[in-house]
Amino acid sequence: MKEHQFYALYPSKEAKDTIGRRKGYFEDLLMYCGMAFDPTEDVTALCSNGESDSLFVWNDQVMKELKAKGGEVRKYQLDAVAYLWELCYDLLLGTRVTMCL
Repeated sequence: MKEHQFYALYPSKEAKDTIGRRKGYFEDLLMYCGMAFDPTEDVTALCSNGESDSLFVWNDQVMKELKAKGGEVRKYQLDAVAYLWELCYDLLLGTRVTMCL
């Protein structure tokens, strides 16, 4: 890892021997996390209803409610998945830790 170009440009502040020209310190970098899906591609694993290879389980009650809204059910499913990802990301950024036993 030490020889990788990224770590040479942004070594840890504690690193004793750095290779190459330092552009900054690893500890000063900000991390960004991006998640996306292209609805024009095959997103069957996100929208499958009761399939064994599905990433999400859409039970009959949820599907009934989505269909009752009118419009494109697949779009509602993908929106729900996006909101779930956003919720998980927000929870990861939280500063309070609560343990459930």
